[in-house]
Amino acid sequence: MKDGQEGFIEFFADFVERNPIRDIKIIRSFEDGRYVFVQAFRDLNNGEFQYVTADIFDTDRERGSEHTITGWGERGRDRPLVGDF
Repeated sequence: MKDGQEGFIEFFADFVERNPIRDIKIIRSFEDGRYVFVQAFRDLNNGEFQYVTADIFDTDRERGSEHTITGWGERGRDRPLVGDF
């Protein structure tokens, strides 16, 4: 992913098109010094795919430094999705 706002928009343009219905809820967040941790539940296209993300942001770098997802849902119920991005 490219740096800055343009890189973020470019990265998610296809995601937004493929998933026009998005419900995202913050589960928890906290900070520890320069790091901010956020967990969110995401429901795409009325339950077609559901997953939880865990993001770690390094505020000195002004960008996400880790992004991990674990998923389940109609497409992923029998094959959980786990990955680092």
